[in-house]
Amino acid sequence: SGVDLTGGRGQAEGDDAALAAIEDEDAATRRKRRSEQRADEPNRTAATWSARRDEFIERLGAAEFGAVILDYDGTMVATDKRGKPPTGPVIAGVQKLLDGGVAIALATGRGGSVGEELRECLSAEHCERVLVGYYNGAYVAPLSVDIRNTDLKPDAAILEAFDSIRAEGGMFRDGWLPKENPFQITIAIDKLASSADGWRRLHEMVRSRSELKMVRSGHSIDVCPAWAAKPR
Repeated sequence: SGVDLTGGRGQAEGDDAALAAIEDEDAATRRKRRSEQRADEPNRTAATWSARRDEFIERLGAAEFGAVILDYDGTMVATDKRGKPPTGPVIAGVQKLLDGGVAIALATGRGGSVGEELRECLSAEHCERVLVGYYNGAYVAPLSVDIRNTDLKPDAAILEAFDSIRAEGGMFRDGWLPKENPFQITIAIDKLASSADGWRRLHEMVRSRSELKMVRSGHSIDVCPAWAAKPR
């Protein structure tokens, strides 16, 4: 008896209010807040980030552009919608830019699946005017070209790295192995038996080969040629 529960109830109400505020934030603000938490900078508020976002959008609205380069997964397509085409408003924005004479290029860590998704959404004329940097920029082609039907000469260092990864025992779950691509090795993080150990072993392998580099996203690790242009 005599236990004061009001503090717990007040904390719960505060937590509910915080969750409601987060749900109202846009994706860009949420990403910034997560980044500052990792950097241990708690002084900025969501309102600060939202104000800076609004200022940035206002500056964009006043600027003139001749060309735009867009990331694909996580930008044109939400991360949890990966493998699906962009939403209607995103496609409408791309079409508006193209019709306004703005050149568009896309950068993606994926291969031909991106082109397959976009060709279903854009006209043939629009596809001719969009460049895509596949495999982290290792192969660039107009969106109108289906690279799955293109004879791509594999990078020798990537082929050698495939052999090294296949020889590694116990790195992946349930005997999984990455798909062989001409310019890249994509490893789903959830397929690693241990994400920390898998990252370490891959990092050591890439570090010993100057012709390779490794980039990481929220869902995968890509091993690609050092000359590929997309940084992450």
